[in-house]
Amino acid sequence: MVTKGMTRKKVRIMGRGRSGMGKIRSSHVTIKVDKVDFQEKIQRARSIYERDVWMKRKALVDKLKKSGETQTL
Repeated sequence: MVTKGMTRKKVRIMGRGRSGMGKIRSSHVTIKVDKVDFQEKIQRARSIYERDVWMKRKALVDKLKKSGETQTL
């Protein structure tokens, strides 16, 4: 989930000796981590495409577990 964060004001220098106000925006990112039973997801898939997606995700997780790295899914 992504929500609006703080906004900082910044002076922007413009041509002909003028200046303006700019905004530097930020956001809050909330990530929920949960365990997934891949075998159940693969068996309950409604289509071949959905099954293939879950199988690819399972393969990626297995690969990451072997290498000990973290990566965005």
